[in-house]
Amino acid sequence: MTQKSEDGENNNAPSVVWRAAEFERRERTLTWYVSIIAVAALLIIFALFQNNFFFAFFIFLATGVLVFFSSRKPRAIEFRIDDTGITAGLVHYAFDALEHFQVRERPGQLHEIIIKRKTTLNPLLKIAVDEKTAEAAKRKLLEKLPEMSEDQESLLDIFTDWLGF
Repeated sequence: MTQKSEDGENNNAPSVVWRAAEFERRERTLTWYVSIIAVAALLIIFALFQNNFFFAFFIFLATGVLVFFSSRKPRAIEFRIDDTGITAGLVHYAFDALEHFQVRERPGQLHEIIIKRKTTLNPLLKIAVDEKTAEAAKRKLLEKLPEMSEDQESLLDIFTDWLGF
């Protein structure tokens, strides 16, 4: 959903607003759960064999958290891009705290706006967006931020995508 000016154009709209899920939900099969638990069991056995009880407990706890969060349903969040920055739900990111952005087109899926924040811990903010809203958001972001020229998908992104997160 995009706010439009009186003449129906999005070009000079004061803000671009839409709602999207906080993360992309993927259906997980029984095989996925069995695989995760089997790998965890092997790691726990290895840790116990090494008398590393802390590592065994950590794997047990991490597996529980992974299974719990993998079954969680995403909430719908309102996103807004205006002259002051980007708002995702209750969190506002001012433009001076952001470096650049990129709109990643993903065939057969929602597009993704990737925002690089000026921070070392979790610097990428990824927002799902439909094609029409992506175009309006890109125009609005170009007023304040440079566009990232190449796709910089990290190894962690590739791994979490492969795991289904």
